[in-house]
Amino acid sequence: MRSAALLLIAVWAGAFAAEPLRVVATTGVLADLARQVGGERVAVSVLLPAGGDVHVFQPTPDDAHRLREAAVLVENGLGLEGWIDGLVTASGFAGSRVVAARGVETIAIACGHDHHDHDHEHAPDPHAWQDARNAMRYVDNLAEGFAAADPAGAAHYASLASLYRAQLRALDAWIRAEVAAIPPERRVLATPHAAFAYFAAAYGFEQVSLAGAMPESQTDPSSVAALVARLRGAGVPVFAERGANPRPIENLARDAGSRLAGTLAADGLGEGGYIATQAANVRALVEGLR
Repeated sequence: MRSAALLLIAVWAGAFAAEPLRVVATTGVLADLARQVGGERVAVSVLLPAGGDVHVFQPTPDDAHRLREAAVLVENGLGLEGWIDGLVTASGFAGSRVVAARGVETIAIACGHDHHDHDHEHAPDPHAWQDARNAMRYVDNLAEGFAAADPAGAAHYASLASLYRAQLRALDAWIRAEVAAIPPERRVLATPHAAFAYFAAAYGFEQVSLAGAMPESQTDPSSVAALVARLRGAGVPVFAERGANPRPIENLARDAGSRLAGTLAADGLGEGGYIATQAANVRALVEGLR
């Protein structure tokens, strides 16, 4: 009994390091997950501003300075942050890099390529966090990375990661129960860009979009015509994306005789953290599609 009490005291005390571990995350999603895993033992800042587009983000000298002072960089990986290696080099960052998506089972995307990069069309979709089960893998990777940078806090990070994984398991179960209210034939997820392949695969949706998962992806007129016909045949609405120009998806809805049913968070957070954002997305889908 005494040894168990001493262990609990040690874990509790470990939350209060003399100097918090300085962590820089590339996106709001990753920053939220980092705070959940790190608790009071980390100080997290985020590079991408609220409403920013991670695919085309251009870091500033202030971002380079902030990264240079950090002990840990948390990045998604899978090609989401095409600018990150350049920033690391320019900043002189000497800390550790934690790739949150390391080890997830990826989904291949078809995207444009040029004569210099023939394999680019087979790149993995980077939006893996849209499946709550993948977010659990992100959490494990963060706990491992923080412990490597701050071994004295290893028990603290493992404890918080375990607690948050339980919340993510509950989220995953809740999503499955909620989407059961949507008839299978209406589970068509039409959005401006293909950021929901992992969500669609996990929860039984068909993803259709105007553009691919990455900004260099282009949609030709014949593809747009096929998309219009698909939506008209299904009789389902479309969804805008937070922070994206709504005009293209509004035009798609008009041409398909459909309607705009709501707004989803694709690459970033909505109101609240990761769990609140995923819950808001699911509520919008259920309301719009059932």
